[in-house]
Amino acid sequence: QSGIPYEIKFVHFHGGEISEGSIDDIYRNQISLASTLHFVASLKNKRKLTKLLGSKDNIFNVGSLSLSKIDSITIPDWKNVCADFKINNKTFVLVTFHPETVGLGKNKIYIKIIKNILIELSNHINIIITQSNADGGGSLYRDMFKKLSIQFKNKIDLVDSFGKYNYFSALNNCKFLLGNSSSGIIEAASFKKMVINVGDRQKGRFRDKNIIDVEYNYKKILDQCVKLASNKNSNYLGKNMYHKKHTLKNVIKKLFINE
Repeated sequence: QSGIPYEIKFVHFHGGEISEGSIDDIYRNQISLASTLHFVASLKNKRKLTKLLGSKDNIFNVGSLSLSKIDSITIPDWKNVCADFKINNKTFVLVTFHPETVGLGKNKIYIKIIKNILIELSNHINIIITQSNADGGGSLYRDMFKKLSIQFKNKIDLVDSFGKYNYFSALNNCKFLLGNSSSGIIEAASFKKMVINVGDRQKGRFRDKNIIDVEYNYKKILDQCVKLASNKNSNYLGKNMYHKKHTLKNVIKKLFINE
């Protein structure tokens, strides 16, 4: 906001996206309108952003930056990650839930459903939870996850933050993902993982066929979890629409051209 009057040039990543259960849409569209250069994560996002801006000029589909060089990076050995974070090296579900920031009051209902799901799911498979972010209502989730990890310390592990590459190792080694994080939508497909995406936080984002959308309903979520947990061949075999080769290289190239 402060830079607009001074005609400062802004470069925007991940424009043209929608997340109806989060207030991010408001800020995302504001940034798009204020920016002169746009790097979107998929062709569908480019089309969406073109409609918003009324022009396709300076909109480049480069893929997601988080997946840059995913084909060539060395992912940390999972045994070493487990040792570093003091977590069980057993078959596990990777869980990440953030609050829905549209309709904050509903989060009190949602965390009760999530809590009961995780308790029951721990009877079938180990669980690793990555902590909720700092959005409004996030402390409710963080406190609940911490209590569960203490109460069920042999079945539920809690990690505040893996960091990018350790998280990729967790993605690579988990049975499937459960939650409402954008990592399930954008990154999981590159690791051939199925995702149970709960609620509306990511509603509106374009997704691949590895995403199973489920409302906040105890039985529906649990049924999908048990189904994937018991399936020996649950890997996703399709492509990831958010992955393109040479993402970072193409970004740098466009930045210099438009300098």
